[in-house]
Amino acid sequence: MRLSRETEAKLKEKSLKLMEKSRPGWNIPHVLASVHYMKELIKREGGDERILLPAIYLHDIGYAGIIESEYTFEAGEDAKPDHMVKGALMARAVLEKTGGFSEDETYEICRLISIHDNLDEIKGRNAQLVFEADCLAQVDRDMVKPNFDKENYMKFIVNFRKRRVPLFRTKTGIYLLGKVMPKAEKYFD
Repeated sequence: MRLSRETEAKLKEKSLKLMEKSRPGWNIPHVLASVHYMKELIKREGGDERILLPAIYLHDIGYAGIIESEYTFEAGEDAKPDHMVKGALMARAVLEKTGGFSEDETYEICRLISIHDNLDEIKGRNAQLVFEADCLAQVDRDMVKPNFDKENYMKFIVNFRKRRVPLFRTKTGIYLLGKVMPKAEKYFD
C-alpha cells in the first residue's frame, strides 16, 4: 500500500526533530539515507510503504538522549538494545499523533523498530528490508559521513563486514552493498 505524501511529510518532520537530540552529525543524514535506500528496495523488491517507510523514518529515534558519554563504537553497540525498546515506544506515540495508521500497522511498525538491530531477529520480508536499508545508509559515504575517529570507524567496519554483510538477502540490497562497501572500507585511506 502507498503512504500519502502528507503522512510521509509529517513522519519526516517528527523524525528529524527527534533526531536533533541524537548522535550529532550522524542521525539526521543517516535517517534520510535510510529512507532513500528503503524507497529503492521497495521499488525493486516490493513492500508495503505504509509499514516500511514509517519504520525506517522512526527506526533510530530511540537514540535521543541515550549516549551521554564520548561517542565510540562500543558506546554505540551498548546503546543498541535500549534504543530499539525506547524507539518502539516513542514510535507508537508518533504514529498515534500522526494518525491514519491501523492498530495492526502500528504494531508491525513498532515491532520492526524493536528488532532492527537485533541480528538474530531479522526474519521475514519487512524485517529484512528495514535491516538492509539501515545498513546501506550506515556505509554510504557519499550520503553519510562517519562521526567516528579512525580507530572507532575501523572497529565499526570490521564488525559490519563480519556480522551484517552476510545477512543481506535481497538482490537489490546485495547489489547496492557492492557499490557502497568499497568506498566505506577505504574511507580513511
